Amino acid sequence: MAPRSAPSLSACGTLVQQGDKARFLMALFAPEAVQDDLLTLYAFNLEVAKTKETVSEPMLGQIRLQWWRETLEAIYAGATPRKHEVVTPLAAVIRKHTLPQDAFLAVIDGRETDLEVPPPETEAAFAAYVEATGGQLGRLAGLICGADPDHAARAARAYA
Repeated sequence: MAPRSAPSLSACGTLVQQGDKARFLMALFAPEAVQDDLLTLYAFNLEVAKTKETVSEPMLGQIRLQWWRETLEAIYAGATPRKHEVVTPLAAVIRKHTLPQDAFLAVIDGRETDLEVPPPETEAAFAAYVEATGGQLGRLAGLICGADPDHAARAARAYA
């Protein structure tokens, strides 16, 4: 299966293509039916992962991440999503695949660790960070691709 060309990318796809080339390429080799959904998930990840680089002080980063928590709460409560190039399609992906809220919140909580000085200092703290960020993102991607929920959750834990 050949990846599709860049001109047909969604806004989320363009964000990921520019900001996370490895995940962009992985998504293009997923089944075509879920490519946009994966790119939307990865755009969410990119938005929260870049928090540290886009703020001048940790409190501003915490505010930004809290905005994402509140946005997810609204989506899961069934409210109309905020108008945002990532939020609107993310709400549709969450509903389409019945994605678990706890995984998104874990990613955000993990990214809040990026704002801490010093970063995780113990192996256990670092493992928790990796599971929260990459592991939970992998869990969500697996669910989008049709993985069994129990297997996806175990894979997230094994990621660390």
